[in-house]
Amino acid sequence: LQPALEQQSQQLLTNERSTAARQDQLQALRGGMATLQEEARDSSTEAAAILEDLMHMTKENQKLHEEMRVLEQKVVACSSTAREYLEEQERSVQQLRAIELERNDVANLYEQVSQHTRQQSACIE
Repeated sequence: LQPALEQQSQQLLTNERSTAARQDQLQALRGGMATLQEEARDSSTEAAAILEDLMHMTKENQKLHEEMRVLEQKVVACSSTAREYLEEQERSVQQLRAIELERNDVANLYEQVSQHTRQQSACIE
């Protein structure tokens, strides 16, 4: 009976040690699980913040894209207007050259007529 009691006592001690070890493992697993849950919450919060930033950046990008489109249209319109002004200026320069040529022709004719008149006047005298 004594050996059986000793054996059961040994087995009970072994079971208690095993139970204590398993409780320690369980406690460690619970601690690890709490840490992992906290990390998961932190990661989720960070992901939500990143997603919010990304959505904000996307909206800003869309606004900037629209502003660029409007500015490009204005540049095209200004370029067209500038081309029209340059064409008008070129036409004005050509007209001015034509008028200057006519003026030179008239001045030459006047000089010729004046010279001819002086010569005739000199012949008459």
